[in-house]
Amino acid sequence: MNNNFTDLYQECVDSIYRFVFFKVSDKDIAWDITQECFLKMWRQIQGGVAIKNDRALLYTIARNSVIDHWRQKDRGQNVALDDVAHILRDDSDLFEDKASKDEIARLLRCVDKLPESQREIVILRYVDDLPYSEIARVIGKNAVASRVAAHRAVKALKKIMLES
Repeated sequence: MNNNFTDLYQECVDSIYRFVFFKVSDKDIAWDITQECFLKMWRQIQGGVAIKNDRALLYTIARNSVIDHWRQKDRGQNVALDDVAHILRDDSDLFEDKASKDEIARLLRCVDKLPESQREIVILRYVDDLPYSEIARVIGKNAVASRVAAHRAVKALKKIMLES
């Protein structure tokens, strides 16, 4: 069980961190919440809870932890897009190109204009590359509804991009 949890941690820590960071826009808070998510998952495993889908449960824990964070703060905050850009950076040539960086920054500004529910689905689907079945578990809907919601979010994002 320890090796499986270690593998799960290594496989998912970056995507859970990105997911949380997009919602709290603070690196330290995102890291704390991410670690808390894995701790909660570990406690469930140690408690003998049967887990069908590890990733979906982690995203659900992360989502609920972020909600708890904002409830405690009792305020809203937008994502700092300059901070997000470094998280999306990888070693590919795409990110070395100035025009691509500008386009990514523009895309992130447009994503930030989406309603929270659509922004969350865009992040889950297109940043973290989750299948619709896992998105459905995270948002508490069925796979068809999550697919429809993703389609509507992309349609709204295209409209925002055309207007900006």
